[in-house]
Amino acid sequence: MKFRLSFALLISLSFSEAFLVSTQTTGLCRGSAHELSVKGQFGRGGVEKLSAIATKRQRGAISKPSLVAACSNKNCGVSKKTSLLIEYCNEGTVDASKEAEKILYRLEEMEGALTAVHYASVINSWANAGNTTRALSVLNRMIRYQESDEISSKSVVLPNSHCYSIAMKAIINSFKTRDQRICSNGSLAEQCENLVDKMKKINEATDEIDARPNTVVFNTLLAAYSEDVTALFLKRKMDDRKRLYPNVEGLSNADDKALKNLVGKALDLLKEMEDKTSNFPDPDVYSYCTVISILAKCEDMEMALLAETYLPTVTNRYDTPTYNALISAYANTGTIKGAERANALLEELEAAMIEANSSVQPRNFGANAITYHSVLSGYIKTCKIGDDGYAAEKAESILNRMEEKLSSSKLTEEEKHYRYQPNVIAYSSIIDAWSKSGTKTDRAEALLHRMENKGIKPNVVTYTSVLTSFARNDSIEGPSKAMELLQHMSNLYIETGDTSVKPNVISYFAVIDCWCRCNVAKGGFEAEKLLQEMEKMYRHGDKKMRPDVRVYARIIFAHAKSGNFDHAINVLKRMEEFTLTGDEKYALAKPNQVCYNTLINAFGQRGKAKKALGVLNQMDQFSSKSGGVVADERTFNAIIHVLSTSNLKGKARKALKILERLENSHIDGDWTSSPSARSYNMIINACSNSIKADEQERKEALDIAFDVFFRMRSSLNVKTDRYTYISMLKTCGKLIPKASIEDRKLAVGTVFRACCDEGLVDQQILTNFLMASPDDLIQAMLGQGRRTSCLADLPKEWSDRSYK
Repeated sequence: MKFRLSFALLISLSFSEAFLVSTQTTGLCRGSAHELSVKGQFGRGGVEKLSAIATKRQRGAISKPSLVAACSNKNCGVSKKTSLLIEYCNEGTVDASKEAEKILYRLEEMEGALTAVHYASVINSWANAGNTTRALSVLNRMIRYQESDEISSKSVVLPNSHCYSIAMKAIINSFKTRDQRICSNGSLAEQCENLVDKMKKINEATDEIDARPNTVVFNTLLAAYSEDVTALFLKRKMDDRKRLYPNVEGLSNADDKALKNLVGKALDLLKEMEDKTSNFPDPDVYSYCTVISILAKCEDMEMALLAETYLPTVTNRYDTPTYNALISAYANTGTIKGAERANALLEELEAAMIEANSSVQPRNFGANAITYHSVLSGYIKTCKIGDDGYAAEKAESILNRMEEKLSSSKLTEEEKHYRYQPNVIAYSSIIDAWSKSGTKTDRAEALLHRMENKGIKPNVVTYTSVLTSFARNDSIEGPSKAMELLQHMSNLYIETGDTSVKPNVISYFAVIDCWCRCNVAKGGFEAEKLLQEMEKMYRHGDKKMRPDVRVYARIIFAHAKSGNFDHAINVLKRMEEFTLTGDEKYALAKPNQVCYNTLINAFGQRGKAKKALGVLNQMDQFSSKSGGVVADERTFNAIIHVLSTSNLKGKARKALKILERLENSHIDGDWTSSPSARSYNMIINACSNSIKADEQERKEALDIAFDVFFRMRSSLNVKTDRYTYISMLKTCGKLIPKASIEDRKLAVGTVFRACCDEGLVDQQILTNFLMASPDDLIQAMLGQGRRTSCLADLPKEWSDRSYK
């Protein structure tokens, strides 16, 4: 096969700083074909030809219509065809790319007419047009020519590293846009690896430097690994949200293996690039930043520490993108330790900038706004509902530093904005952190007013975070403040038409929740008024305001909490009618288990066991009609609890029937209705609470308690725990007459021996054993009297598991 090789310097398309900071792969830059060509150096004056043609074209010497007309002539020369190809490639549209590709194939028929830049230009044009399939088709055409004698009489151009890097970036972009034509061909990493393997084979066959993968190619492969890692973690978050894996925390086993594989490949590739004895190109700052960003996405402290080991390898000690990627690695761990280390790195950058003492500093030196936001985010991720506000305090201190530097810095306005300007997300996230503390509503409000005074416009997320803080604070004035702020949001939207401040479903839910939490008799009615507003907006065309089942469930809770059971049941019946008829005049959401469980628990708290059973019956009837919602473990447990605290005759027997129904549901394949130790323990409690029943019922209750106890002991799915033994000892003490000493000795001894065998004896269990046992049983089992018995004197193996 005859080759004409172009000796191009491998074109270096660097990743932008945005990629390094956000750990997202950059999109393919829309560069002109001329810009691509003049960056290379080709043998036989290839680039000079293209450059001269492009320069002449730019001066207006040749118009596009003239070029089109000239190229329609069969005798048209290379120069004009190349010029027209560049013209089409610069447009980057589908139609223009088609024309460029036609010209490329005509040039293939002309001896010595082509360089790799012609192909790279067309590949880039198709990539810019969003058609990765055609871009890959052009690249594969070059590869096929190299592998066969298809056009042996013509010159063949080897695909260079630039052709491959453009194609790989196009694949990455296709995965971002979920182009199924590309996504269906395998994972992103696999497709990019295949291209790199093809490039290596060509390099081995020809030993041409143009065909050798360069740093940009390997950086792009690292970017592909980074994108796949991101996709896995996004999948995990979606899985957690949808509860697809309720018994598995984090990634599924298959995803976890894939993640470890990707991280391992990225680390191995970087190691090969660092190896001076290999033929791999040397890594650059972008190589290290990409690997650091991959480790950052692992949300693991060990990975963050590993990422920091790469810091000394970066040429610029205080390089902004590198530090931002590393700070993100620590911030993403979601731990105070990680957030503190991220803050320490930020302080390093601040100190370096002070030492530099220059009003004009390179953009890639020191900290910028993204650095501060990453550290701030690190503290925010450690927030939990009900915490003491420590993380919120630390996050706000970062915000204070930004604002202080913003006002005191001698940098230009543009530079100050780049380095220190906090955004609305920073304020909103800190407000949300204060709301989680549950007691610092005033701090959330103060921060809202502060950002307004500084000219930073709050959005619906900001306002909703403040509304949520009112709900979590449980204060008397919370509902009125929430209503006032909700009205303020509505007024702003009406006056300005700005949709970013328009209250949404979450905003209304926060105010409804506020009414639900307050101890105000009218809370349920006020909450329902807000629900009616949402329904009205939806029915008048605002489809985004459709209330979901959570909103209705809170209304039911608010009415039930206030004792307005008729109104609560009415809301539930409206939801049932909507489900059965599909008519939105009744409601806009179908009921779920929470709606029924809320009512059952509310009736139980008021001692209305029969009403609670009536709700279960209503649920069963609705399920038989709709085939939808069915009772789950929480439903059955709620009923059992209601029965155990009630004065109903035969409550132990009734509770046992509920347990058996729960067991049967599980056997029939309903995995949401699996009985737990709590279910069995509550049956035993119901038996224990039968002390006021007649003698026959007490005997029945005692039999039921031991029946349940032995079921637990023999079960493979449910294990006895300390609460089981506490309840059993109480049941024996309450239901076995004191005069029946032998019965007590047998029953209490059986339970306590089993507890000792399981190593669960603790002080509370010992106390209940002493209360339920005759003196001779205590002496026989403990070797000491009632008053002298001490947990510390018992065999250690009796308590092995009680402290674990």
